[in-house]
Amino acid sequence: MMNKRGLEMAVKTVILMILGILILVGTIYMVTVQGNMFREKTAGTKSNVDVVVDSCNTLASTESYYAYCCEKRTVIFGSGVADAELNCEEVASADWTPGNTKILDCSSINCVE
Repeated sequence: MMNKRGLEMAVKTVILMILGILILVGTIYMVTVQGNMFREKTAGTKSNVDVVVDSCNTLASTESYYAYCCEKRTVIFGSGVADAELNCEEVASADWTPGNTKILDCSSINCVE
């Protein structure tokens, strides 16, 4: 006679492996579908103006004068407008960010280029 106990363990193992693979495939499918939906919603924006303004505000809050006044950032406007290389002082004085950017006094900073 065969050992039924050993056979039951093998069958249970195979069933659990099949269930595990199905769960793994289902999880990968859901992540892929959700990722594509997220990409579709965010693909429309190519501008990084908000990111640059937030970055400048962080530098102003931490009083990082040299980085705020001297380091240039690439500002991507999108919509066919040419990109620009600006420091935070120039971003703060731009007409497209009125009042949105904190201001530090850069008059005493000597930027080395």
